Amino acid sequence: SIYYPICYFYFVTFKKQPLKLLPAIFFGTILILISFIDIKHQIIPNKIIIPSIIIGLIIQNLLFPNNWKEWIIFSGGVGLLFLLVSLVYPEGMGMGDVKLATFLGILLGKKVVVAIAIGFIMVGLFSIFLLIFKIKKIKDEIPFAPFLAIGAILAYFI
Repeated sequence: SIYYPICYFYFVTFKKQPLKLLPAIFFGTILILISFIDIKHQIIPNKIIIPSIIIGLIIQNLLFPNNWKEWIIFSGGVGLLFLLVSLVYPEGMGMGDVKLATFLGILLGKKVVVAIAIGFIMVGLFSIFLLIFKIKKIKDEIPFAPFLAIGAILAYFI
């Protein structure tokens, strides 16, 4: 994948922040894996996302111990926001998306707001395209994880 050399170049060569390479590779790998699973099966498996949340917290706290409050606040905040959406509109958002949002909050801290905004804009535009060209109907499911993953990766590099 081109993602890994881009991470190396950006964090090691360009930004001179090699410590950020490890979380970038870990989070990117999980996001890519979850995206493909969500596209194919419309599920984000607990056996992947829950250990990833725990490992993500450990990595972030070991490498950047001064930022733990930000990650906790934003991961909890977006997790609760997505949980509310899931409870109000369960057909539109599943619990996997809730856990993924929590994972993204750990990765991005306050940048998770940008990631989620990008994800919602992208899935909205993609949905409009699919509806206009009659590829999908209004009630058809569209996997959300790939759009959140793209938003997260873009936000991570900002």
